[in-house]
Amino acid sequence: MASCAQIVPPTGGEKDTTPPTLLSSVPENYSTQFNSKTIVLEFDEYVSLKDISNQLIISPPMQEKPVFKLKGKMLYIELKEALQPNTTYNLNFGNSVADITEGNLAGELQYVFSTGTFLDSLTWSGKVKNAFNNAPEGDVLVMLYETLEDSIPLKERPNYFAKTRKDGTFSIHHIKAGKYKLFALKDGNFNYLFDLANEAIAFSLEAIDPGVKDTVQPKPLGLFVEDNEVQYVKKVAFNAPGSLTVVFNKPTENPNITALNHTFKKDWFIKELLPNKDTLLYWLTGVGGIDTLLLEVKDGATVIDTLQVNIVTDNDKQKKLSGSNNGSGVFNPNDSLWLVFSSPIKNFDTSHIQLFKDTIQLPVQIVSTDKALRRYAIAFPWEEKTTYKLQALPNAFTDIYNRTHDTLNINLTTRKLRYYGSFKMTLHFEGSNNILQLLNDKGQVVQENMVSSGNTIHYHLLDPGTYAMKLIFDDNNNGKWDTGNYLEGIQPEKTTFFQDKITVRSSWEFELDWTIK
Repeated sequence: MASCAQIVPPTGGEKDTTPPTLLSSVPENYSTQFNSKTIVLEFDEYVSLKDISNQLIISPPMQEKPVFKLKGKMLYIELKEALQPNTTYNLNFGNSVADITEGNLAGELQYVFSTGTFLDSLTWSGKVKNAFNNAPEGDVLVMLYETLEDSIPLKERPNYFAKTRKDGTFSIHHIKAGKYKLFALKDGNFNYLFDLANEAIAFSLEAIDPGVKDTVQPKPLGLFVEDNEVQYVKKVAFNAPGSLTVVFNKPTENPNITALNHTFKKDWFIKELLPNKDTLLYWLTGVGGIDTLLLEVKDGATVIDTLQVNIVTDNDKQKKLSGSNNGSGVFNPNDSLWLVFSSPIKNFDTSHIQLFKDTIQLPVQIVSTDKALRRYAIAFPWEEKTTYKLQALPNAFTDIYNRTHDTLNINLTTRKLRYYGSFKMTLHFEGSNNILQLLNDKGQVVQENMVSSGNTIHYHLLDPGTYAMKLIFDDNNNGKWDTGNYLEGIQPEKTTFFQDKITVRSSWEFELDWTIK
């Protein structure tokens, strides 16, 4: 009568780690002369469906998707459209089928059937990568078309397709013999058509034949977005006392602005195209007494827009000139100390600029090659592991609007030279005038050079860290990477990376050789 046992809930046994298994199917999997409207799949345990609309891949694609119903351990699939004659269909369930207890996925579950007398058995495999950075591209449609005309991906759904895995690889199974157009698409509206300007694509210039077993692995497809967007002005603003800002929708190489309603006897602006090349600044210098400007904006010889700008007439004399620098904190002794001002500088007075090492005042030289007159270098033979102070008193710099700044104080300390590392890279490849980029661990360009085969590039005083080396095959010699165009049959310019990450250590110098096939 006395309770001596400890009351605890049952453990439920060991955790279920076994995925559901397909026991049978009606009609039988891999059937021929298929003519059923319903497919029944029986599993060894109760299952659930996860994201079936996106996970299920039916090749060739069906216009109207099947209807799915679960009943116990049975999955009923109702086909909603007439099937093509003499065609092999492949239903790939991806990661959509899982057990209801632990969510174990059924894995590569496929149901294959043929409406003809045999199953097509050919396969085409490959890989899709980003054409710009060579990164693998997952979740991309790779499609095959029996019709070989160029416009077919724009107007018809494919005969066969598959989706790339996370590593960019893909396999299209159960293809019938013949030649096919190969096209890859990052489908923005899920309609299997290349009909959006911003959809990323890749393609093969030559038709592929899955029945021909080449000994060479197919080259990866390079995914890119076409540059077919029309240039236009996104934004225009006038900021007192005289800064006109024009923002474009994409980078521009040669923008120009012309006044249509006034004639100026001398230069009336200082032009500045920012490094991203999509923002143009016009620092107006001779528009006194003018209330409105009617401006024509061009990109090269092409007229983009006509703008009407109201000149700001607020009294802005009280606002100060502002400046920033690149030298606060630690500093590379082989670099220049740059001062960047908020507007172009008309003149500077070195008697108001003082440089100190401890309490010793040093001579100062101001250097600038900036056409916009906003960037000025303090040129000095900096010593390593030394603390400096730069002071620019009011009236040291005066801008084109006769404004000056408050006192600028800049403290900096140079590093030891042995903190940095260096290396040399010698290149061997076919062609010339290609672009070599050294990238830091954030993918930012540290140094860029135009190179030819046999060139040796020296990299001096690099911060310790991990770097990557990228080569762009600049086919048109315009000094930048260019995307492709499908209907014109232009592939994006190829890029390749040095096979290993490059580790730079303090006080180390080493040499590398790169042979590019």
